[in-house]
Amino acid sequence: MPAERLGGDFRLVPAAGLAWICTIITNSTSRAFGWWAFAIAAVASAVAGAAMFAPKRWLLGVRDWWVLPVLLAGAAALAALTVGLIRQSEALSSPLREAALHGRYVEVEGAVATDPRVYRNQPSGTPPRMVVTVDVSVLETGHTRYRLDGQVVVIGSAKPWLGKLPGQKVVLSGMLSLPLRGGVDAMMSERGPPRFVGQASIVQRVAGTIRTDLAASSQRALAPDAAAVLTALVDGDVSEINPIIDAQFKQTGLSHLMAVSGANVAIITGAGLWLARRTRLPFMAQIGFAACLLIAFVLVARPEPSVLRAAAMGVVTLIALASGRPRAAIPALAAAVIVLLFVAPSLATAAGFALSVVATGGIVIFSPPWTARLSRYMPKPLAMAVAVAASAGLATAPIIVTLYPMLNLVSIPANLLAAPVVAPATILGVIAAVSATWWPALADACCWLAGFSVRWLIGVADRASAIPEARIDWPAGLTGAGLLVGCFIATAVVARATRSRPGIRAAVAGIVVGGLVVSIPIRAAIRPWPPTDWLVVACDVGQGDAVVIHTGDGSAIVVDTGPESVSIDRCLTELGIDSMPMILLSHLHEDHIGGLEGAVRGRSVAEIDVSPLHDPISASQRVDSIATKLGVPVRDAVRGEQRYVSDVRITVIGPVQRETDTHSDPNNNSVLVRVDVRGFSFLLPGDAEIEEQTDIIGEPALLDVDVLKVPHHGSAYQLKDFFAATTAQIALVSVGAGNTYGHPSPLTMATLASLGMDSYRTDLQGDLAVTVVGGKLEVVTHEPVVPPT
Repeated sequence: MPAERLGGDFRLVPAAGLAWICTIITNSTSRAFGWWAFAIAAVASAVAGAAMFAPKRWLLGVRDWWVLPVLLAGAAALAALTVGLIRQSEALSSPLREAALHGRYVEVEGAVATDPRVYRNQPSGTPPRMVVTVDVSVLETGHTRYRLDGQVVVIGSAKPWLGKLPGQKVVLSGMLSLPLRGGVDAMMSERGPPRFVGQASIVQRVAGTIRTDLAASSQRALAPDAAAVLTALVDGDVSEINPIIDAQFKQTGLSHLMAVSGANVAIITGAGLWLARRTRLPFMAQIGFAACLLIAFVLVARPEPSVLRAAAMGVVTLIALASGRPRAAIPALAAAVIVLLFVAPSLATAAGFALSVVATGGIVIFSPPWTARLSRYMPKPLAMAVAVAASAGLATAPIIVTLYPMLNLVSIPANLLAAPVVAPATILGVIAAVSATWWPALADACCWLAGFSVRWLIGVADRASAIPEARIDWPAGLTGAGLLVGCFIATAVVARATRSRPGIRAAVAGIVVGGLVVSIPIRAAIRPWPPTDWLVVACDVGQGDAVVIHTGDGSAIVVDTGPESVSIDRCLTELGIDSMPMILLSHLHEDHIGGLEGAVRGRSVAEIDVSPLHDPISASQRVDSIATKLGVPVRDAVRGEQRYVSDVRITVIGPVQRETDTHSDPNNNSVLVRVDVRGFSFLLPGDAEIEEQTDIIGEPALLDVDVLKVPHHGSAYQLKDFFAATTAQIALVSVGAGNTYGHPSPLTMATLASLGMDSYRTDLQGDLAVTVVGGKLEVVTHEPVVPPT
């Protein structure tokens, strides 16, 4: 069948696909494998070339439709392999790679390639760290100086890099190591402050001013969360996005809105074309105006590979939607893929690139016919929004399940609800960006107006993410992708078989859609969370602690908040907690206080109690700052005090004395609490180690409990006599999967088993709820959906 009969001109698609595969080969395999692939591509190209001149009868009459695509594919593969093998050879012989292989100390000269990005969730008490990519032009190692063209990822102190722009010349020194990802030659651990030379170009300085002024204007006009989302919509800067909002957008399939994507480009250039047409500019002037807008957008958003990818995909999407001719857009998409892979080969293995290409392909192929069909039942703008969201969502679903083995039933509805407000917010944000420097009042007004759309987006993400039952576990990897593609094919076959019987087709569609919708409450009823009669939940917060003590409807005491905000917020939300009479922080290590902002976000809290050892001091200051913003007191927990909330009694039993010069003073000055509720008792010892366990072991009456939260994530620094003194029957281990500390220690787990304790681990079983069933304690597990990162 000629390729044109498939609904578009697909003759360049095999070329793009083979160029992609060959780029992956040269990026990820040995040179020998690359040469074998080169030989195969050369033979295939030679066969296709010979077929161009062969008598038609030799080819059984099929030359018209297969020869040209095969010839183009072979040429693209040869070109990709040639370029890739040359790059591979240069990389292997690069002095940068040689120095990285041997971990040498070097000095480099070059130019900043990306905006410096500060690490999130750094341990308290450590100076801020950042990561930045630098284009290297000079390498000096020992007494040898090389001129080259390479790239390194630099990790170092954030302070000297603040405000530095791409293009800024820099001289820095540090230790090289092999990169963790492709696309760069080495990683550098910075040693000593960098030395900056001159300034970035005027273009980069103007772009930087626009970004800075937009952020300032949005912060004046909007609340912090809305301001951060608006800035991300316009220029892709996600540095100020609240981690919880970021997770909500990811869970609901809306994260593409906060990254520079083809949608941003299509909106901006589409608005430019509309304006140019309204002013009756000649056609070529309209194209030129839209092109100038596109160039300006790329400069402001930074011409990084992801931005260039978005620009190319956006232009292709715009061609399809503006012309209504997918035949013109498909070869444009294929050509864009080939060019981008030659310019930035690292895109070949980037998940974002694959998602962009597949989403764009889905839009240009399926969106026009779906829009035409849906327009019979709804206004055309709404039909287009539905068609675009559905086509992009369905096209990318097989790739998404290979990355995150989960199907989210609310993703497409969430995107449909978000679609009407994305364009207004983006356009108003762009107007604010260009006017913020010379007319701040106009910029503030535009940001204020855009705030209505932005708050709607945040609300959609918040509500949609609060339906965990809509997320369905799915097989991981290629198995899951293949199964999903099989489901799509089966759906298409059924649709084609019933096209002459609309009643049957409608019935089948109703059964499928209805079944998916009804499955949400059914799944919630089969395995409800939280379970009825729950007393205590150890939240799965990764490598950290967070324990929730039920004190009534929507109320709980929280002991520690884990290492970051997203997980504790997720746990408290799913438990329905909106009020906390007390937050108790056993000690001030990051894995116990890092999620404090997430715990208090949108919830009331009466007071925060902490360990009497305010170490590290920076963590103590951070807790005080959060409490001041909330207007709540911070108290030192005092041994012997008892607190009553509803039918819960909290007794502080440690620290017995101030421990110093131990393996970890903060750990050994943890607040130990005994919790008594409804005739059952729990011991929560924070990260108490051998020294503090020795202090408390002489008071067996206080340690005689039903449930033990194992100290310090089950580390090896434990006393068997301490465990034995608790007489607990159930042991809860709060620990992160794949942690680098070796927690929990096999010796500790064996000790718990030898004492007859039933052990439960958050890394293996998720949230652990201790409930009362028939007058006895039982543990119910709940595996949370971890937001993709």
